[in-house]
Amino acid sequence: MEKVNSKFWFKNKYQDKNGSMQDATVVLDINYRQKTYDITPYCGTVNDGFKFVQTSHKWKMWKALTKSIDEAIDFANNELGLS
Repeated sequence: MEKVNSKFWFKNKYQDKNGSMQDATVVLDINYRQKTYDITPYCGTVNDGFKFVQTSHKWKMWKALTKSIDEAIDFANNELGLS
């Protein structure tokens, strides 16, 4: 059996401006045959884009999101034998 494509979700918690705990999530899609991967921020059913504007009140979300991206990159490179 050969792995062809896989999808993984990476989540990190952050506290929003109201004090509620939220998840900063990215989706990692790996193509094993081509040894490539894509990382997409997951925003539920609505994608507001990928833009940090000025001193965003969502700075904690952005820090958690960058941690999720970093984890996804490390995992994908290890999974594909690229690291």
